[in-house]
Amino acid sequence: MRVIQAVAGAVVSIVLLFLIGWPGETIVRVAGHPSPWNPPGRGTPPIDVLGKADTYGQIFGDVQVVRRGNGVAAVRLADGIDSWVYQHRWDDELGPHLRVDDRYYAVVWRDGRVTLIDVPAGRIAWRADMSDGPLARAHRASDEERVTRWELSVARHGSTPVLVVLHDGRIDALDSRTGAIRWSYQAPSCGPIKRAESVGGAVLVHPRCEGQSASVVLSSDDGRLLRRFNDDELYEGTAIGTDRLATVDAGDLVVRRVADGKILWRAPLTSHTDGAWYALGVAGDLLTVRTGTAVVAHRVADGRIAWRHPVSGRDAWDDYVGDDGDLPTVFGTVLTDGVHTYAADDPRTLVKFDARTGRVIDRHRFDEGLDLEGMRDGLAVIRVGDSRLMID
Repeated sequence: MRVIQAVAGAVVSIVLLFLIGWPGETIVRVAGHPSPWNPPGRGTPPIDVLGKADTYGQIFGDVQVVRRGNGVAAVRLADGIDSWVYQHRWDDELGPHLRVDDRYYAVVWRDGRVTLIDVPAGRIAWRADMSDGPLARAHRASDEERVTRWELSVARHGSTPVLVVLHDGRIDALDSRTGAIRWSYQAPSCGPIKRAESVGGAVLVHPRCEGQSASVVLSSDDGRLLRRFNDDELYEGTAIGTDRLATVDAGDLVVRRVADGKILWRAPLTSHTDGAWYALGVAGDLLTVRTGTAVVAHRVADGRIAWRHPVSGRDAWDDYVGDDGDLPTVFGTVLTDGVHTYAADDPRTLVKFDARTGRVIDRHRFDEGLDLEGMRDGLAVIRVGDSRLMID
């Protein structure tokens, strides 16, 4: 009788697994890679709209990695067909996920599992499982909502990416080659970590500590303490290489050394405008910013101006100023990959520059207001009206 029950149980389990799917992470290859994606206009000097981009998608050559249900998928840019789909069966608690470099994509699940996907090959490179420490468990028991925040970012140790995972109020930093934990950082006794930012070769850690400054800079190599800082000092910083950080402070462009906070140079922004948010363009030895009246490229070494090009001032943006008086983010945004630089000349006109010399390559006027979002695999992604477009 027991044998019959065991066999029946096994048969039922197999049927259920067949219907529901095997537990664990899987990558299903749906279609092979097509011929190289080469739409008309790609690689030519004029500005060309190559197609629509997913809101949070990342472009890897011929495919775009996007969220798909309780996982992610690689969608072929040439025909919109899925190349592969990655999911975790029986689990819909997908956490943060992001591009690691030109080949790999990282996915975090909210129970502490981290997976690195080889995008071109459509396979899992490694898996890691992070457990909670006693301090994190104690914080969760007393204040669960404040410590369940998840963040994922990429720091650098030399040429090797380091995955920095904030979970349960603490940090684990993983080696991107193996998935092994390089180092961990526990929350201080005053409260859990509320934010962790990776900037080049360092990690900026912001604990939730009332009435005191406990923010620290850690080495991405081994997690050692480099220094402490006030939150406002490095707000919205942009990494320059692995050892420098650029910020906009009181109308000046400021570049600091990350390890000790020393200011290396300071340059006044041309026609700085209150209410503008600055997304700086970093590529090679140039740092480029779009100010109130010009696109300006500064030399990273000393802040001297390499080139400057005039663009429309604030008056051109009056119809786009919000109720709070702030300008749209596009006003201070520059996108660059080191070869080309993109900026808005006016609310509807995109300008493409030679990143090294500032020479205008082309202008393109759109029917609606535009917003510059980011560079993805050498292509600029902008929002025009309700559409996100890939621009070459």
